[in-house]
Amino acid sequence: MRVKDVIFPLLAVGFVFVGFGDRFLPAPLSTASASTREQLNGFLKGMFRGFSTYNRYHKTEEMIRQAEQAERKK
Repeated sequence: MRVKDVIFPLLAVGFVFVGFGDRFLPAPLSTASASTREQLNGFLKGMFRGFSTYNRYHKTEEMIRQAEQAERKK
């Protein structure tokens, strides 16, 4: 049996286990599925924590702050 023939079914079973396993599996496996999903979510959030979101109004907000500071100085 080739490796390519095994990869897709294993990935499909893994996705179903992580995504929906806590809804239909018995008790020890359902808690494992839920905890695995929570750990994956935490890992992925941690990977992308350093990225800042795009603020399209950044320049406008900066200009407003500068104008307010100029008004306070007068």
